[in-house]
Amino acid sequence: MSTPLDDALERLRVLIEEVSDKGVAESNTMALATAGEDGTPSIRTVYVLDIRPPGPAFFVNERSGKARQLAQNPRICLCFFSPAVQHQVIIDGFALRLEADESDRLWHLRPREAQLGAWASDSTQEYADTVQRRMRAREQREHSGFEPVARPDNWCAWRMQAQRVSIWHAGWQHLRSRTRYESDAFGVWNVVEANP
Repeated sequence: MSTPLDDALERLRVLIEEVSDKGVAESNTMALATAGEDGTPSIRTVYVLDIRPPGPAFFVNERSGKARQLAQNPRICLCFFSPAVQHQVIIDGFALRLEADESDRLWHLRPREAQLGAWASDSTQEYADTVQRRMRAREQREHSGFEPVARPDNWCAWRMQAQRVSIWHAGWQHLRSRTRYESDAFGVWNVVEANP
């Protein structure tokens, strides 16, 4: 028997498929908002993978500012928006770091170029050297050949533990409807049709 969270995440999966079917590249990207212990917000785009309860999964370079913020404050927000389907999905909750075997499984769902880019990225350096980054990506491409690209040890999967999902439906100008799926203190999910 499906739960309201199952239904909300299924709607997100369908929206992403619709965007992909319209030929939009990287349709499975969402904006990820985090904040460190000082409360300063930070936002960036991530690939979301394996969208199922308790929430979508995404990857983090453990040497990055994003990883530091997640360690200080695991509360996050994900936002999916595409003009192609005129829908927006906002998910609030907190992030849980996944075990290495699950990270390995999810790693192979990432686009190959994103995997190679992860090998080339060095978040410990303040300034990026584009030439060096491209050389590292090329070296990893040659090293991997046609074999799967191995997951770097410092790249780990995280999964969101969703507590609220808001789906803003297509509509004329700002006359949209919104469905809110929300978990109470006991983990019981409720569905509310809300004003936009």
